[in-house]
Amino acid sequence: MKAELGSTRDPSLLIPGDVGELHRAAAAWRARAESAQDVGSALHSMRTVPDWAGEAADAYETRAGTVASGWTAMATAFRSGQSALEDVAAAIDAARAKAGDAIDLWDQADALDAAAFEDAPAESTGWLGPDRRAFLGSAPRAEARAVLADARTALSIATQKAEAALRAAIAAPGLGADEWAAILTGCANSSQVLDALAGADAASLAALLRARPSLAGVLAQAEPAAVAPWWAQLDDSQRDALIHAAPAIIGNLGGVAYAARDEANRIWLEDQLADARAALAEAERPPTYDEILGGYAAAQAYAERLDQVRSRVKGLEDIESSLASPDGKAPRFLMSLTADSPPLAAVSIGDLDTADDITYAVPGMGTTTEGMGDWTRAAQNLLTKQDRSDSGSTHAVVAWIGYQTPSIPVAEGGFDVMHNDLAQRGADNLARDLRAVDVVRADAQINVVAHSYGTTTSSFALTEQGVHVDTYVTLGSAGLPAGVEEASDLQADQVFAGQAQDVWKIDPAGGDAWAWTGRLSPDHPINPVDPGFGANTFSVAGDAGSKPVLDHNVSTPDGTGYLDFDTESLRNVALATTGQGALVSPYVPPGPTPFQQSLIEGMTHGPIY
Repeated sequence: MKAELGSTRDPSLLIPGDVGELHRAAAAWRARAESAQDVGSALHSMRTVPDWAGEAADAYETRAGTVASGWTAMATAFRSGQSALEDVAAAIDAARAKAGDAIDLWDQADALDAAAFEDAPAESTGWLGPDRRAFLGSAPRAEARAVLADARTALSIATQKAEAALRAAIAAPGLGADEWAAILTGCANSSQVLDALAGADAASLAALLRARPSLAGVLAQAEPAAVAPWWAQLDDSQRDALIHAAPAIIGNLGGVAYAARDEANRIWLEDQLADARAALAEAERPPTYDEILGGYAAAQAYAERLDQVRSRVKGLEDIESSLASPDGKAPRFLMSLTADSPPLAAVSIGDLDTADDITYAVPGMGTTTEGMGDWTRAAQNLLTKQDRSDSGSTHAVVAWIGYQTPSIPVAEGGFDVMHNDLAQRGADNLARDLRAVDVVRADAQINVVAHSYGTTTSSFALTEQGVHVDTYVTLGSAGLPAGVEEASDLQADQVFAGQAQDVWKIDPAGGDAWAWTGRLSPDHPINPVDPGFGANTFSVAGDAGSKPVLDHNVSTPDGTGYLDFDTESLRNVALATTGQGALVSPYVPPGPTPFQQSLIEGMTHGPIY
């Protein structure tokens, strides 16, 4: 998966591609062209035999000339292939130069946003000034996106032209394009890999993947619809061999049974933990003499490297801890895992292979796997409440931290929460997982519950091709994208929304002090509880038998978060996600808090002395 602006300053991550490998491949094609030309020239020189005439001599000359011409045509084809590969390499270099320009524009946007915050006037409310100067970076950021998009488009066009040239080249000698591609590059597509692996016995699979590790990478590109029947036809010994030979691939491969993915991911988790702890021990060694002499830059690099390794270890350890089921509770499964720092992961509470009702819980800003335990506790609350509300069905809730969430503004730095970039990248990951579960568990009810910026992310996913859920629930939304103007724009049978009262952080009455600030963004301004949006809105204000939501978080020490166990919010979410949406308590727009009322009166009548 390619990176996006804001996640890296390396143009080669924004524009993937191995230029060196392309040049090496071009050199190989050139060598083949030269060899074919030499053979063709030699055959041309031998097509006539002195002092030999007659019908047989004519037949020989015709045959030799035909063969010689074939070799010459092959040489021409190889030269065309060489040229096509060199053109792609040049196009990548050009696109990376443009990507560098886009990075510079992005840096300018970050600087403008930071300056707007630092220079905000004293009368500003919170970290957004009334003149909305925090959005001064929007113009260069939009230009940066456009520059990068143009670069990628130009590269795509160049690649398509090169692909056409390659196919024409390798078809010229008379062989099929796929045959030549397999002979010359050793490449295979995912369908060929699935067939090859299915045809190998368990004893051969591990050796095959060791000898051809690239096969695992191609396998990872297979679509869930192709993987599911392939996995089903394998015997237990084949599956076990694949799990142990390629755990990182099988553990994240849509279409594989979820119990097998859990087994593979636990193996990979152990491997990653061992590597990460060894890396941490190395990173914690005292700085070398040369590093000490390197001054501030060396010290900063040392500190950043140490922080990154510690973050990875902490994330992996939290994932490991979150897999332990509390006594009497549903078993837990590791559904996905990456090698990022901190890693991304998804932990299912309940069995995705058998559950009647499956819910993906998508978090918002500030959530990482370094806090995996917190998110799984919230997911456990939801599962327990679902089981009580719908005792006749089985349930599973996926604590899904499958994307890089934005940091909390000011407290953790950055304004990513005001933009859509992280949401769009996360949406691709969520859409992939939703398409996969739809293939494997077409008989189950599928739901998404999203909180804060997670509503921005998940709403993007629910507009992607091939994605559909039965129920979608938003909590404390930081705003849906501008293009999602009403509930019917989302590929969900039912849409529900809950929102605590919008308040300032200093309001003693309590409420949601963050969600409304996210909806100030022009990138994602849509409030799903607005009547015109068309969602089924429900109350989170509490009643005689349940607590109100008095904070933006899903969980608080006093149990007043959106997914705390005794809240009206959690009760309504459980009802909505178990097919009982008609029973949710209706949303009633709140009146002003005493603090808000005093401000209104002060603005209306002036201060009272």
